[in-house]
Order: sequence, then structure tokens, then C-alpha cells
Amino acid sequence: MCAGIIPGDDGWKCEGRISAKREAGSKLVFFTLQSDGNHVQVVAKAKYFKHHLTCLPQSSKSGPENSENQLQALRQSVHVGDILQFTGSPGSTKSGEFSLFATTSTLLSKCKRLIPFKTQVTDLDKTRRNRVLELLSEKDLHIRLKIRSKVLAAVRKCLTKRGFIEVETPVVFDYGGGANAKPFITKCEALDAECHLRVAPELFLKQLIIGGFERVFEVGKLFRNEGLSPMHHPEFTGCEFYQAYAKMDDLFEITEMLLREICSNVIGMTLIKIPWLDSQPLVDLGKSFRRIDIYETFTKRFGADFPPPETLSDDTGVERLVSLMHRESMHLPAKPHTSLRLFDYLVSNQIEPECVEPTFLTGYPIASSPLALEDPARPGIALRTELIIGGKELVNAYEELNDGDIQRTRFQQQQAQRDSGDDEAHPMNELYCRALDYGMPPTGGFGMGLDRLCMLLTGSRHIRDVITFPLTKSGKD
Repeated sequence: MCAGIIPGDDGWKCEGRISAKREAGSKLVFFTLQSDGNHVQVVAKAKYFKHHLTCLPQSSKSGPENSENQLQALRQSVHVGDILQFTGSPGSTKSGEFSLFATTSTLLSKCKRLIPFKTQVTDLDKTRRNRVLELLSEKDLHIRLKIRSKVLAAVRKCLTKRGFIEVETPVVFDYGGGANAKPFITKCEALDAECHLRVAPELFLKQLIIGGFERVFEVGKLFRNEGLSPMHHPEFTGCEFYQAYAKMDDLFEITEMLLREICSNVIGMTLIKIPWLDSQPLVDLGKSFRRIDIYETFTKRFGADFPPPETLSDDTGVERLVSLMHRESMHLPAKPHTSLRLFDYLVSNQIEPECVEPTFLTGYPIASSPLALEDPARPGIALRTELIIGGKELVNAYEELNDGDIQRTRFQQQQAQRDSGDDEAHPMNELYCRALDYGMPPTGGFGMGLDRLCMLLTGSRHIRDVITFPLTKSGKD
């Protein structure tokens, strides 16, 4: 049987919104009914049509009993956008199109605003501020949001089958942290205290590791008060997992397996386009991801002038980076000029654009990785990687620092930068440091932006296209 037509008490029925209406004289009307992505043609013919009802609060009466008058009531009172239920018998028209030949109709809800089913939307800004209208008029948006749902389900499936348990951690708390980002700040009236919307769940998830849960993950909303762009949204969805006793090699392996499984489960292949690049190149997530050591790359590219990683935590390293960027005629990022901001700016502009194929970047300095473990074989370098696809970060993962005293020192350095005007620096968090004092097993941590993954799997160039209700600039409709 055709999708959308189901058995009912009084024959066959279908329900949905009218997206098209075509009259063929006074005794024959064709409707296109859409529901949950399905389209069904309904044929209302005076010879067979019995009555038209309404379930609206104003009236529940039918019109005159004459079937021809009943059809006229249907023709005159029902318009494109209205929601109806039809009952009747399935069959085919002379042209061979499968249809429901209606005997009764019931008006369930009246549409009082124009829905552009057939016409082209001209005011895109206005439409984007009216997500309901966009959902009604843009079929591709439905497809993207359904793929997003599949992505979230696939992430959970891939992690739970590997022994991870899903947990929930606070979204609002009296301290922030877990990432270098500017938080949203609010107030809890009950406690008369300042609270933050979380920028990451990392510190809570690692406290669960300390407490004896050895494999945990969370899928949830994160908030960063840093602006809008095609790749950034103040509220976004992330996935983080933490696994006790996992090393860097484990993180590389799990990251590749996760992405391959998610893509295979959601779109049936590992070959994807990079939608935000003009050439939209194809990349294959089924191949092993290449690796680039960024500190070695910078040392080869800039020579002896590039400061050693252990100097980046003091003013000397910052001065050398600024001098180098002036020498290379590079634009400096906005102040304050901290080692974290300068190094991330170099990576974003010098290395990431070259990483179209999936690429693990390693060789990050400790100065830009305050929560990561230091590589014992390379002083000043963190055991950390970022996965770059199409020139954009998708994953950040590292072995976790598990010494409370060293973490206090790192936080103190970050707090000094914060006091100097860097509102993205990590704040001091003594509560977390005290938790580390109980002892945390060697742990590998992973964070992935699921909105960007959805962009890849839906071919979307802008992050708002994969968010159900994105934040938009206010304006008059």
C-alpha cells in the first residue's frame, strides 16, 4: 500500500497537510497531501464524496447532505496549508497515479499564513528567522535534520558497544572550565551566586574516572560566548569520552574507527565531500589518516627563530613569536597576545588549510594544552592530537594530566593570562585539582563537534543548516 494511506475504521484513510490543490471543473478536485515526507494524491469526486466535516472549535457541523454540495463546501473552505483527514478507497487515476478516492474529509487545522510550497523564497533572512516556515517549505532541511538524528544515534551505538556508559553532567554550575573559551555567565537566584553555562563537560567526566567509572561519554549541549560564523555557533552539540588507561595510539585508533562506523551507519559509505570548500573535494574516511607534527613543521619552515616549546609559557616565547610573525609579514591576532592565541593562530593559518584529507596534528606545546599530559620524551610538548578535515578541526584528543600539583601550576599560569585580559584562558579550579589529588588513572580523552560532523554528512556549508533552531539576528518579520 502507498505510504501515508493506512486502514481505518471506516475504510482507508490518510492525514496530512495540503501542499497542492487542483480543481478539474466543479465536480472534481485533486489534493496533494504531505505527511512526514510522504506525498499522497487524494481525489474528491462529487459522485462518490459524501460529506465534509470540521473538528475546529468554532463548528463541528457538516454542510448540506447533498454530495455535490458537500464537495462544494470542501472546495470553498479548504486551502493549501490546511491539515485534513480523508477516508475512502485506494485506486489509480486514468494516468496511473496511485490515489485515495475520498468519500469523507475532516478539517483538522486551518492554516492562516501563506506557505510557499511552489513559489521561490525571496527573503532568505526573513525565512531563516522563521524556522517553522523554513521547515514547511524546504524539503532538504527535513533530510538534514533526520541525518542529524541518525548521527547522534550512531555515536551512542558505537561507544556503548565498546563498553562506554552514557552519563549526564551539569550544564549550569558555579565554575566553568574544560576548554579555553569565553563562557556565558548567569546568576542562580537560589544561591545568590554567579554561574556559568558549560563550555565543556571535561572536568566532570574526569571526576567520574577518578570515582571509578573507567569508560564514560556524554553527548550534550555546550556554550561558548564567542560569536557566529559558518563554522561556529554559540550553542552547539559535542561528544566527549574518557577511557582509563588509554594512550595516544588508542585515541588514534578509536577516532578512525568511530568516524568510519558513523559514516557507514548513517550514509552507507566512507567517501564524503567537503561542503565548505569551493571545490568540494572527495575524501575517504576508510583510509588511514595521515599525521603531521606541527612543531617539527614550524621548526623546518621558520628555522631557528621559532621558539623552543618550553619557552612558550613565559614572555620570552611570546616575544619571539610576535617578532617571527612581524618578520614573515603575518597579521597578528587580536590582543592579548598570549602563547596560546599566537600558536593557535599560526596553526589555523599555516597548517590547517593544507589538511584537506583527514589529518592528525600532533606536537602541540604544553602552553596551548593546559589539561594535557606532557610527553616525557619531548619537554614542553603535549601528548595531544587534533583531527583536521577540510581545513577545520573536528576532534581534539589527548592523554590527560593526572597530577593535581602540576595542574594547579598550569591553572595558575592560565589565570594570570585571564587576569591580563584573555577571557578565553582557563580559570583556576581548585575543586578539580583536589579531585586529582585522590589519584586518576592514566586516561585518554576525546572531544568531537557533532554539528561539524553533521555538516560533512549532509553536504552543508553553514552550521545553522544542521541545527534545529539556530540563533539568528533579530529583525521584524
